[in-house]
Amino acid sequence: MNNSLSRLYEGMAASLAERILPHVSDDFARGQAYGVIYLLRCLSLRTDWSDAYLQPQWEALQATAERLRPLLAGVAGAPPVDAPAPAGATLHVRCEAARDALCATYDWAEGHAASLTPLALAAIRDAWRGYIEIDLKQELRMRVPLPYSEMSTGQATTAATTKVNP
Repeated sequence: MNNSLSRLYEGMAASLAERILPHVSDDFARGQAYGVIYLLRCLSLRTDWSDAYLQPQWEALQATAERLRPLLAGVAGAPPVDAPAPAGATLHVRCEAARDALCATYDWAEGHAASLTPLALAAIRDAWRGYIEIDLKQELRMRVPLPYSEMSTGQATTAATTKVNP
């Protein structure tokens, strides 16, 4: 049987919360267990297998490339906005290639600002800021609430055993 990495992480977190924590009486050990549960839930949202995390990034990267492409079309020396990923590449690999290409494009634009019109440079910076805002908002949506109380006291609250679904 083949499970997704997210399902494996959630299974480990659920086992800790439901099967192990009820039998741990030491508050320090309970706090540490809550910390491991938090870590597993964070990892499940941010690993290579998690399309829920990567798909919005991919869409933001593609939208940014769409905004940058016409701004740099015909500009001598401008790097390509798109970087082809290897055939059959995972979403993670495609995101990395797209991010690398966009970073190179932005770095080039900043380094060659004199060869761009002020309007084009402002539009490039605006597109980049837009991407960063989208990426940051996605990061904030994908966060798992940190169980400060449970980690410090070793005592459960109702939020500690609730699974966060983005």
